[in-house]
Amino acid sequence: MSFYTNSIKTNISDARLDKSNKRFEFRFGEDQAVLSNMRIAGLGVTGTAGDYNIAAGAYSCVKSIHLYDGSQLLDQQLNFDIYSAFKNYNKDNASNRTVNGFLSRANMGYEVQEIDTAANAFKIGTTFPARTFNTTSATTSTAWLDLKSCLPVLQTLMVLPTSVFKNLRVVVEYASPIAAAQQTEPPVLIYDEMADPSQKPALLGALNGQSFDYAVVEHDSISIPAVPGLAVAGDTAVQKVSKLVKGFDNKRLDKLLVVKTSQDSAGVPAQMAQLGSQLFLREKENLRVNGRQLLPFGIDSPAKALASLADVFGTCNSYLNKLLISTDPNNVEVLSAQPLATLGNQDYRAFLVGERIEQLELSFERTGEHNGAVVPLNAAVVLNLFGQVTKRIDIRPNGSYIIGYVQE
Repeated sequence: MSFYTNSIKTNISDARLDKSNKRFEFRFGEDQAVLSNMRIAGLGVTGTAGDYNIAAGAYSCVKSIHLYDGSQLLDQQLNFDIYSAFKNYNKDNASNRTVNGFLSRANMGYEVQEIDTAANAFKIGTTFPARTFNTTSATTSTAWLDLKSCLPVLQTLMVLPTSVFKNLRVVVEYASPIAAAQQTEPPVLIYDEMADPSQKPALLGALNGQSFDYAVVEHDSISIPAVPGLAVAGDTAVQKVSKLVKGFDNKRLDKLLVVKTSQDSAGVPAQMAQLGSQLFLREKENLRVNGRQLLPFGIDSPAKALASLADVFGTCNSYLNKLLISTDPNNVEVLSAQPLATLGNQDYRAFLVGERIEQLELSFERTGEHNGAVVPLNAAVVLNLFGQVTKRIDIRPNGSYIIGYVQE
């Protein structure tokens, strides 16, 4: 049976508030039965011509997304630009080459492309032609965002009646400008509502007196200083840091993603910028959960990192680093220039926890080297921690509700 009937009305709404490069906000009217399949279209920027970040696409212009009922927070995604770069990586290659690439304006899918005549072999590369921004709206690319993909409460509640959520609003905050002379494009919100008055009581009745659990992604961070003790060329030093993480205390933490953001902006590839996750020399991470080590030996290699990432989060759009042509005397890369430039900048670390957190400690280790010049791998780094925790919304028969964390 088709979802869309004469009872369903599709609305296209302009932002109630739209401050270029700052934020925009959508609001809903009284006595609406708003369906949860909300999506934002026209997300992007104009400015001095350039390309969106290859990992995040046009989502790189957004810092955070929030769903409120008045001042009551229902759900949010902080550091959306960083997390969306990971979520695009956390898809299969075919999806990134087709649907997701066109929706997000990212450039994460790979394919066999030109023949390298010098090596007499094919090259693996990626080309997504429409991911540019420009000085005019007519020549800039914009993205389409399904809010269910970043606000999990919308995956749980099929309908959000404004008789319950009386001041429902979507708030989006922009990140720092990604282009010179930037102006953000005016977005629109596309959403459906139940327009048949006779059907609204049934939808509301399905919510009243019910409890709904949903997995949200919360953020915390740890700052790691630059590797100390590197005075002259040839020096090496091992840096070991252990820090308590407070952001998930008294919550059930199911999964944890570590995104390592180098603070040396000049040392990371321009196409990835600081939205990827930097691999460091002889790096190792582990968690201590409620007084015990989570993993016997920690995650101490890129291979283990990718294996654990796939175990915890599923398919990742990755290729084997440093693919070489064994028959070529010069060991010519089979990766073309763009994917070659991103090597070592998509090294995420993932942990499956599944416990209520009383005390969480993260250990980080790496080796620094001084080669007589600035070495990005020695730079200060912020460990962005994205933890999946469970919340519950209880909707009472009188139409009020309570939101809290699920700890069992």
